[in-house]
Amino acid sequence: MPPALAGGKIKFQSMKKSVFLLFFVFSALMAAAQGVNYLTTYHPAINKAEMAIIESDYLKALQQYEIAFKAVPRPFMKDYYNASLCATLTGNADACYFYLLKVADKGLSLDFVKDEFAFAAIQKDPSWRSFELKYLAAKRSAEARFNKRVWIDLDFMTRLDAKYRKGNLILNSDSVKVIDQGNALRLEKLIERVGFPDEELIGLGTGGFPIIQYPFYSVLRHQTGNYMTVNFSNSILNAVRLGKINPHMAVNILGTITGADTFFSRHVFKISTEDARSVASQPFAFKLDKWVYRELLPADEAEFDALRKGNGMETLAEYRQKIKFSLRDERFLFPYKVFAGVWVVSDPKIIDEYLDGTILLK
Repeated sequence: MPPALAGGKIKFQSMKKSVFLLFFVFSALMAAAQGVNYLTTYHPAINKAEMAIIESDYLKALQQYEIAFKAVPRPFMKDYYNASLCATLTGNADACYFYLLKVADKGLSLDFVKDEFAFAAIQKDPSWRSFELKYLAAKRSAEARFNKRVWIDLDFMTRLDAKYRKGNLILNSDSVKVIDQGNALRLEKLIERVGFPDEELIGLGTGGFPIIQYPFYSVLRHQTGNYMTVNFSNSILNAVRLGKINPHMAVNILGTITGADTFFSRHVFKISTEDARSVASQPFAFKLDKWVYRELLPADEAEFDALRKGNGMETLAEYRQKIKFSLRDERFLFPYKVFAGVWVVSDPKIIDEYLDGTILLK
């Protein structure tokens, strides 16, 4: 749901306590861990590349992607793909082929690439057919490298997780609790054995298509509050530092676990109602079914910005631009639209509370 409200205002005091507690844990993990820190070496450059894409400056975006890719051993597939799009949009066929082979090595479906209109021109290139053969060979090599046993184990947990949630949750509450406990212990042992599952370990989605969040993330999200058997917060924080999960997805999951949207991942949202005519005369009516975000005092937004940038993310103003871009432009693999929530609310008073103090996303 949207940020917690108290008289139409965000509860900053309780949120700040969560912020500082989480930031302390994060800093301790970063200081203790070994290896490349993606939060400082990779994601800042990726942010600059994505902002350049929003501005249609694809050459600048390519330059930033190159900086990011050189800084870490395992860049994200989505970033290789976006770089290949930037390359073809600048007419750089060599760079486009180069980055597309990188996404092939991540297991991305060739059909997904061929269906993107932006790649239509390069598919007319005489070299395309021989490139397809190289692509398919790289994809087969990637598929042979993925740990299928881990994927099967995660799929088993995910199916169990959903099994009794499809019916009456009250009647099935005991079964759900037992399954959640078992899943948490299974996942904890799996992470101890092979590390946090990521695209390098288990590949992409079904058929090699892009995936924003893996189905097994539901197991993490259900470990919260009094129902928590295993606290996965440290595992998630370590995974984002090591480049095994996108920081935006990490903090979104952590927000579910802790009950506090500490980094404002749900900053942009939309409120709908099933009977719009009944509230047509209300002052908030013009905001219904529109993307909005909550206005913050400059000092508060600056505080959130500093925290976000310290944890591999962009400022809230940039985040709003990325969400807006991802909602209208489907060429690039921007994961941000998944964090723009839509809620259907029937009570006019609750609608008014949610929309009070919000601004239309323009």
